[in-house]
Amino acid sequence: MNYRKERMGEEIRTHVARIIREELELKDMLVTVTEVSVARDLSEARVRVSVLPDEQGVEAIRILSKFAGRFQGMLIRAMNVKPVPRIAF
Repeated sequence: MNYRKERMGEEIRTHVARIIREELELKDMLVTVTEVSVARDLSEARVRVSVLPDEQGVEAIRILSKFAGRFQGMLIRAMNVKPVPRIAF
């Protein structure tokens, strides 16, 4: 794996986890960012999450996908990298 991809993935994972924890109100569910896979050309980052309870998984992904643009904007401001990969859950 490309070292830059690894660093980018870890940086995105850290920021997305913080945003989920501090900015989103996900009632009665625990969402953990487990992995971020960054495309070879750094154009997209696929974020994998774990949701407890399991029954809330579909709802959590729907909420996270709805706010993907907001995540993108926050990542652009937080990271000193251009361009920031597009976020997908």
